Amino acid sequence: MKSVAHFLTVWIWAEIYSTTSETLGPEGCQTAWFHRNDYCYHVINARVHFDSAKAICDLKGSVLTSLWDQDEAEFVLKLLNELDVKERMAWIGAVPTGGVVNKKWVWLDGSGSVELLKDFQSPEVTDELCVSLAEDSTILFLDCDVTLNAFICKKPVQKLYVPDGMNVTSEFMYLNKNPEQTIFERLRPPILEKINMETSGVHHLATVDVIHETDCAFKCYTIGECNAFVVTCKSSRKCNVRLCSLMAGFDVF
Repeated sequence: MKSVAHFLTVWIWAEIYSTTSETLGPEGCQTAWFHRNDYCYHVINARVHFDSAKAICDLKGSVLTSLWDQDEAEFVLKLLNELDVKERMAWIGAVPTGGVVNKKWVWLDGSGSVELLKDFQSPEVTDELCVSLAEDSTILFLDCDVTLNAFICKKPVQKLYVPDGMNVTSEFMYLNKNPEQTIFERLRPPILEKINMETSGVHHLATVDVIHETDCAFKCYTIGECNAFVVTCKSSRKCNVRLCSLMAGFDVF
């Protein structure tokens, strides 16, 4: 019965999501998502068990949220406590990993161990327990089949840059090697919403890891056919590694 309920829950959310508006806020987060440090967060008020919460976040191109430090935990907790429900408790993205001896809790986004969170105390790690956040900031370990009335998704903002010669915006990027020369400009809503990234003329050149956004700009600058790139934080703490996707054939209009 659980598998049937799980399928129906995810299917319903897939139908809802397929008709949801893609309107973006100024930082690139969709409606009902909240921006913090190059990430978007969405608290969803729905009574589901852990597997369904995880699957619904996946549908939205996100993961159940990690909490990398106390500031992020307080930000997410504030969002949770804005829900108009009697008991605020939400699934978050921690799962068990490792062998029998060294089993531990890690974040679903691959960013490391949950033990790094302040005042974190874990019971014996088992596959039957999943992690939740309560309205009083308590981390609770519950049976994964229990249904909670909320869960929290998280995903990185995608920053799209094009050559400054297109003169689309006034937000420019400079390369360290030539600080007097503007090289790329970031596209933000509402312009961003009008761009179809699936246009046949656009093709992907390469994807590389970089430290800074300007490193991505320099790689695009040195490749003659590259005329756009997207930078997103990888699942690492403090966004100290970024994913750089280089593109060619891009046209704003």
